[in-house]
Amino acid sequence: MQGLGFTVTFFALRGKKAASKSKPQMQALGIRMEITNHPTAHAIVVVISTMLFTSVIQWIFLLRLKSKYRDQWYHAGNPTIWSDQSFISAWPTVKYLQSKSYLSSGSGPGIGFCSLFRLPMVIGYWVTIIVFVAGVVIGIINGWPPTWD
Repeated sequence: MQGLGFTVTFFALRGKKAASKSKPQMQALGIRMEITNHPTAHAIVVVISTMLFTSVIQWIFLLRLKSKYRDQWYHAGNPTIWSDQSFISAWPTVKYLQSKSYLSSGSGPGIGFCSLFRLPMVIGYWVTIIVFVAGVVIGIINGWPPTWD
C-alpha cells in the first residue's frame, strides 16, 4: 500500500509540474484551436487547396502540351505557365478546351491529349472561381478569426 501511495503521489506531483509548465503551451493550443474552428480559416484553406490542385493540373497540361504535342501547342496559341497565371489570363487556354477548338488542329495525338485534359481543366477552372468567390463571401460574413486582429 505504501508503494502505491508513493506512486500516486509521484504522478500527482508530476502532473502538477507538467500542468504549470505546459500552461502557456495549452494557451497557444487554444489559440490555434480558435483559428482552426473559424469559418474564414476553413475557407482560406479550401481556397488555397483548390487553387493549388487546379494549378498542378494546368501545369501538367501546359508542360506536356508544349513538350510532347508541339503542333497542338502552337495551335492553342503557345500558352505557358507564366502566361496562364490568373483566372483572367488562363481563360484563353480554358476556352480553347471548353469550346473544343483543338479539334480543328488536325493533330490526332494532340487532339487526344487535349480531349483527355479537357474535363479536368474546364471543371477545375470553374470550380476554382466558385470556391474563390465563396471564400471571399465567407470571409466578409464572418470576418477574420479573433486572434488574427
